[in-house]
This record gives sequence, structure tokens and C-alpha cells, in this order.
Amino acid sequence: MDDMKIIEHSTLKVPYEHLNKLYRNVHKTIDRDCSSINQSMNQIDKLAKSADLGQKSELLASLSSLVEKLHQVKKRSIEMRNQEKDLIEILKKRVNNLKDHSSSDLATRKLFFKNRLDRILIDYFLRNSYYLSAESLAEKAHLKQMTNIDVFLIEKEICESLESRETQRCLNWCIENKSKLKKINSNLEFTLRQQEFIELVREQKCLEAVHHARKYFVNLNPDQLVDVQKSMVLLAYVKCSDSLCNQELLSDSRWTYLIGLFKQENYKINQIPEQSALETILQSGLSALKTPTCYQKVTAVFNHNCPVCNPNFNQIAKPLPFAYCSNSKLIDAYTGEAINEHNQPMMLPNGHVYGYNSLVKLMSENDGKIRCPRSKETFEYGEVQKVFIL
Repeated sequence: MDDMKIIEHSTLKVPYEHLNKLYRNVHKTIDRDCSSINQSMNQIDKLAKSADLGQKSELLASLSSLVEKLHQVKKRSIEMRNQEKDLIEILKKRVNNLKDHSSSDLATRKLFFKNRLDRILIDYFLRNSYYLSAESLAEKAHLKQMTNIDVFLIEKEICESLESRETQRCLNWCIENKSKLKKINSNLEFTLRQQEFIELVREQKCLEAVHHARKYFVNLNPDQLVDVQKSMVLLAYVKCSDSLCNQELLSDSRWTYLIGLFKQENYKINQIPEQSALETILQSGLSALKTPTCYQKVTAVFNHNCPVCNPNFNQIAKPLPFAYCSNSKLIDAYTGEAINEHNQPMMLPNGHVYGYNSLVKLMSENDGKIRCPRSKETFEYGEVQKVFIL
């Protein structure tokens, strides 16, 4: 079940978080609607108790307004109920799908693992902005409800707006998720406001920049105060871009930083791991197989059976720790077979050691003689010595 907890964490957590968020929004909306209706009812009650017949038209208008409000509340309630139903259905479908992991039926388990691989690939595509590929695979495999495509499509729109140097869409997202961002001590909204200030200074709208600072740079923590002080320096040196501080603040790389920061916060509030499941699985597997000989080659012989020795995976595994091996195992450098009592180690006169099966194969390829794959020297079988390992 460990793989389920690691790989499938976001499968259930994301729709649950969305349902939780919708529930809170529905609760707030109902409270506002009830308050508004109660105010209207109190107003109608006062008018009804009044003896002034001239207020009859006002009473009818208030009743019509109340009826209109009730219709709007009903319509809004139906929409929110349908949204909740959709999220609950998605959760049920995902839970039922995860149950197939431990199914007694082999065909069901095979289908589950195939679909899981597709979902892992879709997640990887979405994280790396291959949105069309992700949507195409999700549609082909009928997995749209099993993936978090909607979250990444919203992310795509906001990232595109930031690339266009627009902050409003991202700020709207911050307002929408204000309570969650506050819980994780997010700095995103402040950084966006700081960038707006920098852009005003860049356009030499200094007075507007000052008004912007007075409005938004309030209730700051010590780290934010330092950033504000650095930003204020721009006002004094608005026409001087040679300063190191100015170059850093006015750099276009700040927009790239904002996109990265938004993605990071988006993953946090939606309970999505920052690293894709594909990378996690690859790194776990490569780390379990990685040995020092995968990088410290003493021979030109390539081990085709070792994934870490593959050039495509070799660089991925480089920063990973080596595998823990309590019992070492000898592997033949030529065939990749284990050297044991069924494939005894044999040493050539040049000191290189191979398994007996390798020597048989080499002799069959070289008219009964052994040609060392490393040194390219040729030897007779009678020159070979058996090696004993204690």
C-alpha cells in the first residue's frame, strides 16, 4: 500500500479539497442570501403594518423584489448542488478505481496498472506544459475524470497572463484562495503587488507608484519590509538602471520567478506534490539499482541489463544515493549474468575475470580461442585459472 499512498495521494486529495472549498463558499453564499431575504421580509413587515394606503405600491414593489431574490437564490442553490454532486461523483469514481488495485481478478488489476501509467504520463505532460498531449491521452484512455486536468488548465491561463506581464488574473486567484494562502504563509500576493509597483516605476509613473505603495504595502512582516525598502530605492534612482539592485528588480527574470512561485503555491493549496509521480517512480527505481560501478567504469564493456548504465537514465540517477546492498552480488561484465556456483568466476592471464558462460560464448565466437572484450588480447582456454572467492 506504500505505492498507493505516494502515487495516488493527489488522486483523492484534489477533488476533496475542491469539494471542501465549494462547501465553504456555499455556506457563505447561503448566509448572505438569508440575511438579504430577512432584511426584505422585515421591510415588508413594516410596510404591511403601516396604515398608510399610499405605501401599497411600495409594498407590492418590495414583494416583487423578494420574489425575484427567492428565484435567484433557488437558481444559485441548484447550480451549487449540481457542482457538489459532480465532485462527489468524481470522488466515488476515483475511490472505486483505486479498489481495483487489490482486486482478485488479474484482468482488472492489469487494467488498473495500465490506466495508472496513463494517468502518471498525463500528470507529467501537464506539469511540463504539454496540454494538448495530456488532453488527447486523457480522452483516448477515458480518464478525464481520473486526472486533475482542470487544475492545470486554470494554471495555464494564469501563467500565460503572467508571461504577458499581467497580474490581475493571478491576483483574482489569490483573492479566491485567500484563506488557504494565509494558512501556508504565502508571499504570492505581496510579490504581485511589488511587481505592479516596479512596473509603475519602470513607466516613470512615480506618483501612482507612491499611492499604490500606501494602499497595498501595509501590515508587512520583516522580510516583506526589506523587499519594500529595496523597491522604494527605485523611486530615487528611477532614471538610473546601472545599480545592481535596480538591475535585479527591473529584470525580466522576475516574471519567470512569479510564474514559478504561483505554480508552487497552486500545488500546495490543491495538495498536489511538487514532483511528478513519474519522476518519483524513476528516481526510486534508479536509486535501488545504482552502484558505484555505474559511474566509475574500469572497462569499456557496457552492461545492457543495467538501467542506470543506460545513457538516458545515467544523468537522471547521478544526484541520487547509491543502493543499499547488505549482500553483494558479482555480475559478469560481458553477459550481465550473476557469477555463482552455476557460472563460476574464471581469470584470464591479463587479470580480467569473467564467468564460465562468458568464456564458452567467447570461444564459440573466436574458433575456440578467448578474446578478452576489454584488452582485445587472445588466450587459450588452458591459460585460464579458476577463481575462488571467500
